[in-house]
Amino acid sequence: MILPRPARRMAQENVIPLINVVFLLLIFFMLVGRIEPPAGVAVEPPASARAAAVAPSALIVTIAADGTLSVAGESVEPATLAERAAGTEGVLVRADGQAPAGRVMTVLRALETAGAGDVRLLARPVDGVTP
Repeated sequence: MILPRPARRMAQENVIPLINVVFLLLIFFMLVGRIEPPAGVAVEPPASARAAAVAPSALIVTIAADGTLSVAGESVEPATLAERAAGTEGVLVRADGQAPAGRVMTVLRALETAGAGDVRLLARPVDGVTP
């Protein structure tokens, strides 16, 4: 008597190692990546011989080279800036090196009169100069 051969079963592909690698990559990029809101406007801060590291502030004000203002990537007017800065603990002003000095001073005065505490102007260190 000849018995029929049992049908050969197809080998299933094991996807568990692939899932493990994907999760490891996900965890890696979550740990390494920086999570911060986009600046909105590209700014090249002026150089300073006394630049120091600045801790992140509660409010970031950006002054573009043409003098436009933005807070957290949102364009604002000087009057609105005073309202948004009122009572904040710290303000970091990111001004472009080509921004009009009068505009920067106007913004700093507006922040001062609004009662913002610890207003700092961001600057990059000069290469080769020690404070």
